[in-house]
Amino acid sequence: MSQSCGFPLLKDRVVIIVDASKLTFAAHNDVWKGDRERIRNTIVGERYTELITVAIRESQALKELQLDIASEELRQTAHGSNPLQKLLDSDGNLAGLLSDHSSSVEKRNMTANRRFEGKISPTFLRFGNKSKALKVDIPLNRSRAAIAQTDAENGYLQRPNNKGQVLVGRKIGERFTVRTHLYNGHLIIHFEAIKGAVKVGDKFKLKVRLHDGLMRRPVGSDLILNISDGEKLETAARKRAAKIAAGNQSVGKGSKDRLPEYRLLTNDGRKVGDQETERWAGGLSKMDGGIMQDRGKSGVLYKINYDNVYHLKYRLQQRSEAARELVTQKYILGMRILMLGFERAYRSRKRQLNGKRANVAKFANEFRIMAARGASSTVLALTEDLPKIIDTASVVAENVE
Repeated sequence: MSQSCGFPLLKDRVVIIVDASKLTFAAHNDVWKGDRERIRNTIVGERYTELITVAIRESQALKELQLDIASEELRQTAHGSNPLQKLLDSDGNLAGLLSDHSSSVEKRNMTANRRFEGKISPTFLRFGNKSKALKVDIPLNRSRAAIAQTDAENGYLQRPNNKGQVLVGRKIGERFTVRTHLYNGHLIIHFEAIKGAVKVGDKFKLKVRLHDGLMRRPVGSDLILNISDGEKLETAARKRAAKIAAGNQSVGKGSKDRLPEYRLLTNDGRKVGDQETERWAGGLSKMDGGIMQDRGKSGVLYKINYDNVYHLKYRLQQRSEAARELVTQKYILGMRILMLGFERAYRSRKRQLNGKRANVAKFANEFRIMAARGASSTVLALTEDLPKIIDTASVVAENVE
């Protein structure tokens, strides 16, 4: 439902509980099948599903949570040691493109898709860095999520026997509404300040613990909650997103676990955020996606056209600044992946010919420009629109059954 309601990033992160206790007995029978887990294909069942879908789709809190998660994933993509690892975990075919750059990525990806098997009782719980407590800024009027890693099984917090518990302490329980969700080794805890119980500037240090009846002692990790001004947090988040999207922090150095380095091009050489850009050269226009510059042993520098007409059009279609910056980040990362594929194809063909026919190196510049132009015209359609047009949920469901 997270997909159909327009919240793909909330899948496996949020559990929505619908209170249907006021339905009559007859209505219950009209809505649910005998197993009480699936909805009947009746007029009442369809109406029930429609009302729930509309309520979820129009929820402002869920919209804000989706943007929060998107911003956090954007930050992790830009600052993580390997911005492609999550994508490679989903599609092992991409690992081959990076084999010339990173054998470690390919090896790590071989076991990435194994099914998660948690333990009956967890052996660890960890927020962020092992040596530092994770700090979470919580606005007065909104909830924030803290995400921890653990090895507890997925049903740990719901199983009927020896049910696990998340312990935060009485002091926190009196001041915050706490909601938890555990899936595939990720414990997500949502904290929302109770009105009147805290004020801006308050700081709470706590140890979050997991415990069940079979454990001699709980496992835990430190967490710090800062009560902050919501408007200031949103302003800071927009600035971070703009800075990341501008590429100031996300330019790879061509090291083992990164895509080759990139740089932004603009029609006038202006700054994009805090990043310096290069002015169009060599006849480039708004229709071009950029060009790849071969620097020999230093590798290929990907020059990506920020002022590409398709990129700017998609940006203008977004309603918020955060959404616009997400589009830009998708455009940049997508261009780097597609251009990497084209460059790999070109080099492979060059080795195959090995001077036997026409000298393909003579046309390398033209090929790279054409490849980048083609990529720029389709990359955002692939990332933004294709998932909406083709829904694989039914196919996945058939495979599972």
